[in-house]
Order: sequence, then C-alpha cells, then structure tokens
Amino acid sequence: MQVVEKSNEGLSRVIAVTIPVAELNEKLEARVKEVAPQVKLKGFRPGKVPVAHVKKTFGREFMGEIINAELNETSQKALDEAKIRPAAPAEMKLTSDMDKVIAGQEDLAYEMSLEIMPDFTPVDPKTLTLERPTY
Repeated sequence: MQVVEKSNEGLSRVIAVTIPVAELNEKLEARVKEVAPQVKLKGFRPGKVPVAHVKKTFGREFMGEIINAELNETSQKALDEAKIRPAAPAEMKLTSDMDKVIAGQEDLAYEMSLEIMPDFTPVDPKTLTLERPTY
C-alpha cells in the first residue's frame, strides 16, 4: 500500500492511496482456495470443484468483496499512519478503471478528500468571566 498526501490546505486534506494488483490477486487466490472445498456446482461432486473453475465462475464477485474490504481497511490505516482525526467521513473517489481492477490487471487507486479536526488547547472554565447584559 502506498499513501501520498496530495493536498494540505488549512483543515482540508486529499490523500491518494494505491494498492498493488499483486496484493489483490494474492487475497483473491486465498479466498478461492478457502471457498473451493465448500462449493457445490452441477456436474461436480460436492467439494471437488477445481480451483480454476471456482475462480472463473465466482472470481468477479470475490474480487468485488476484496476491493470493498480493502477500501475500508486501507483508508482507516492511512488515516492512522498520518495521525489525522477526520471531522466527518472521507469522500472516496476511485481513480483507477474498476473493470481492469476487478479483472486483476491494474492497481487499485483512490483519493480521499476530508476535513480534519483542528488542534486546540482547552481552557479552564474557572478562568472565564461572563457579563450579563441589563436593560
């Protein structure tokens, strides 16, 4: 995972995150191997469906699940590494072609636009004085 801070103006930040295609394919292979013994398809004995056939049949669905999980995981990880406290959920914008990412041909790249909480020091309430207006 590669994280780059593209913009740093006031309280707004733009962070670009890139996840290599090799990492996505590795997770896809692990998911297919995990599910293959439990798959029941017509023409195959239960649990005897070849891994390649499972990948061909369900590969796009599994890759969609993996991409969704990676977006959630890496966005939180990027915020933790940068020690940023967001004021609201980040706006995610995918910059890579999703058809190629799902096919396993391109890296997953996205940008997060967010506003951060300002840093301030709390004031002791005992030191404050209030004036009541009178008519």
